[in-house]
Amino acid sequence: MDSPGEELNKAVAETPPSGKHRGVIAIAAVATLGSLLFGYDTGVISGALPYMYMPFDAKGLQLTSFEEGAIGGTLLVGAALGALLGGLMSDRWGRRHNITFLAFLFFIGAIGTTIAPNVWVSVPFRVVLASPSAPPPRRSPSTWRRRHPNASVAPSWPSTSS
Repeated sequence: MDSPGEELNKAVAETPPSGKHRGVIAIAAVATLGSLLFGYDTGVISGALPYMYMPFDAKGLQLTSFEEGAIGGTLLVGAALGALLGGLMSDRWGRRHNITFLAFLFFIGAIGTTIAPNVWVSVPFRVVLASPSAPPPRRSPSTWRRRHPNASVAPSWPSTSS
């Protein structure tokens, strides 16, 4: 009779590798880029706010305190909405299609924020900009196996008592 360690080594050696990993690295890069862009956007707005305070004559937006809060806070509101809806969308349409859609949504938010003529046009686009980048861990490839209904969270090892 083999010892439990030998049984485990034998089981590992006999288990075939999983299927093809098509595009896993590319999809993981997109998911990681979402977090990077979210952090970048929070940093960029803090550097842009002083220029937004400037008067209209100096090509600024002449922000009030309320408008400053709206510009800074809507990014977090969008992240919260993305966290609430991101998992549901992934479960319904699949992670790969969801990440592709959210990359497009991020692009729309970035373009809208760029061409916004005033603060109040920029605010909804900032919500759109943040919503795809908020919850990448739920959509990342490392969680796909665990989230699959037929996959077990813990592997079933050979029983040691027989």
